Amino acid sequence: MFEYKLTPHLSVSFQRYRYPDHGIVYATPASLGTLPFCAGSEGLTVPSPDGEAIWIGLLTRMVSSEPLLVGMLATRADGQRLDAVGGGAAEGTTPLAWLRVPEMRQLLGISHHDDGWWALAREAPLVGAPSCVSVTLLSRPERPRHAAAVVLPIQLTDPAAFESICHTRVPPLRQDSTYGS
Repeated sequence: MFEYKLTPHLSVSFQRYRYPDHGIVYATPASLGTLPFCAGSEGLTVPSPDGEAIWIGLLTRMVSSEPLLVGMLATRADGQRLDAVGGGAAEGTTPLAWLRVPEMRQLLGISHHDDGWWALAREAPLVGAPSCVSVTLLSRPERPRHAAAVVLPIQLTDPAAFESICHTRVPPLRQDSTYGS
């Protein structure tokens, strides 16, 4: 499995699944494989194939009982930034809403007003669903309240661009994957 160590206690993975019919998920979809990524000076590059969506696995290696907080800002194709956990427009470079890890083990997408999540995809096939060209993951300890966050920019690309940039093939969907099911 491809994992990126975001902090000494938190790694992330990018799990893929078929884009849902209505663009919204209410529970963690079964992963159809982990997406590869490559790291560069400006963050990670992750492929986002057409017809698919991504959820982010949050893997903790806690040495203390102090929870971590994870937030995500998503940049739509039109340049608008969204606070993924809060579901609204982002104000600045810091999320307004955060998930507590390890209580939450995944970030499903962009919070939707009906307790679901918009599927996270580079090209959302539904009118009104957000298409995201990039996301920024942030993680910080819960205490102290104003602790600095680790910031990870992530560029979502089509598979051909990913293979050209990263020199890594995007594997096919895996029906036998069990992570998240």
